[in-house]
Amino acid sequence: MNIANSAIIKIFRNTAWLISAEIVNKGLLFFLTILTARYLGADGYGKFSFAISFVTIFGVLIDFGLNILTIREVSKNKGEASRYLGSITLIRIILTVITALIVGVTLLFIDKETVVYQLVLVLLLFIVLTKFNELFQGIFRAYEIMKFEAAAKIIQGIVLFAVTMIFIWQRMPLLYFAYAYVAGAGVTTLYNVLSIRSRFARFSFKIDLTFWKKTLREAWPFALSYAFISIYYHLDSIILAFIHSDQEVGWYNAAYKPIIFLIAVRNLYLGAIYPSLAKYYPKATDKIKEIFIINEKLAIIIGAGIAAGGVVLGPKIIDLLYGPAYQNSAIAFQILSLGAAVIFFDLLFPSFLNAIGRQKLYMKVVMVGAIINVIFNFLLIPKFHLIGAGIATVLAEIVVFALAYYFTNKIIRIKIAKLFIKPAIAAFLMGVFIFLLSSYLHVLLLTLLGFVVYLGLLFVLRAIPRDFIKKLQV
Repeated sequence: MNIANSAIIKIFRNTAWLISAEIVNKGLLFFLTILTARYLGADGYGKFSFAISFVTIFGVLIDFGLNILTIREVSKNKGEASRYLGSITLIRIILTVITALIVGVTLLFIDKETVVYQLVLVLLLFIVLTKFNELFQGIFRAYEIMKFEAAAKIIQGIVLFAVTMIFIWQRMPLLYFAYAYVAGAGVTTLYNVLSIRSRFARFSFKIDLTFWKKTLREAWPFALSYAFISIYYHLDSIILAFIHSDQEVGWYNAAYKPIIFLIAVRNLYLGAIYPSLAKYYPKATDKIKEIFIINEKLAIIIGAGIAAGGVVLGPKIIDLLYGPAYQNSAIAFQILSLGAAVIFFDLLFPSFLNAIGRQKLYMKVVMVGAIINVIFNFLLIPKFHLIGAGIATVLAEIVVFALAYYFTNKIIRIKIAKLFIKPAIAAFLMGVFIFLLSSYLHVLLLTLLGFVVYLGLLFVLRAIPRDFIKKLQV
């Protein structure tokens, strides 16, 4: 078995762990989102979504790009794990204090209801715990042993599910749902710390200003990149809340949640691939190309199916999940389905730039995307409300994809244009098929039939590559 095959097998093994955990974690979270949205109503759910978006943007200051830097460096040299853990944990504590002060001052200038202020403060604690969990789980990824991260995600999902269900059963007010998030993240933090100290690396806190300076200098492009990403994922909800209403924020975020679930699975798959990109470049560019082509074929097939299914079945999916009170979410869901497809198409290109140490170039790519997103959010949201927010998001994703693809091909030649043809044909035909039946069948049956037809068309058109199937069978 050659190196490329071994790498790809490891990717799929690790991905299997992560996807299994994500199905449990995000499945429970998605189910809770539906129940919570129905329980709180669009206005209450909008307040909660605004608070999450608000603290997530500030969470970039706590992260500061240190997670991805840790994965990259420790994957190259496992002996550095203890040093990175100890130093970055101390840096993160300092950044947490600074961020909490900034959030507190910002709240003084925001005119919202008291419960929104309370939600922001409680969910800030959730973000802090989440950022520490991401650091610890980054060590699992760097070692390419994903079962520990999988267990952590399952634990967090179960705790959050159990606590939230109790609160719904007891008819608790809005603020208690933020407490549930803190409980899930807190238990997960404990598990992560114990797992690292017992199975990976013992670490202690040590002030090493030289190492801190070097680390922060390398990490700041990651930090800016994630700041831009946070802006074009969360700024729309904040603008909607201030320009229009919490109710519209609730509708928009209800549309976004199924998309976020799909993106989360995509990101997990990407997380399993990332260490191999860092490991094999530049010494084995042929392996990098093989990893690119195989995974982009799969990503394009999935993305095309999401686009066709989401556009045709959007209104029925929203009605099934949230009921008639959220029908205003349907058009946003259809638009965001196109954005999800673009995100799948753009599976490896941005992360490749990070993996090979070109994080400043990656930062410029997402900065342009964020600027496009901000401009179109302010242009479109005042007039077109949540529809404008969806369009701005899709446009930003297209720009990021185009730029990342262009700059990647400046470094290593990866051509994917021809990979779109057959999946596009199959997705279009599948979309026509389910559209013609949409007035007669339940949405779940339509989804199942659409999947079967799409898969059949892919085989007929020979769009599913034989080399990919062989690699799965190795």
